[in-house]
Amino acid sequence: MTTETVQALTSAAAVSPNAAGPTVPAASSAASQQVRDPAKPAAPPTPAETIEKTLEAVAKQLESYLRSIGRTIEFRVDESTGKTVVSVRDAETGELIRQIPGEETMRLARALGNQPNVLIDLLA
Repeated sequence: MTTETVQALTSAAAVSPNAAGPTVPAASSAASQQVRDPAKPAAPPTPAETIEKTLEAVAKQLESYLRSIGRTIEFRVDESTGKTVVSVRDAETGELIRQIPGEETMRLARALGNQPNVLIDLLA
């Protein structure tokens, strides 16, 4: 799996900040919760619904593949930066195998916060 694949999945997926394990975006649109009148034909899915269903299917396939090789995947949102973080762990030991973005990148993002001039101070 390439970094671009994971980045594409994580940038498009809406993930809860309190996610504690592997998560898949839930179909929670108001349209999916309404009762459909059987006399009316079903409306075609919106582009957002289509993307959501595709991401859900891809996330399930990815999770299934990783479980088959003894790995788990975790999507979470870092509270201090709002960035999506993907962690791949060993299923038996829980050991972190890979994190995207890496911890150094996350530390830099936290240090920068909303102050772009901090980078100049850090480099000086």
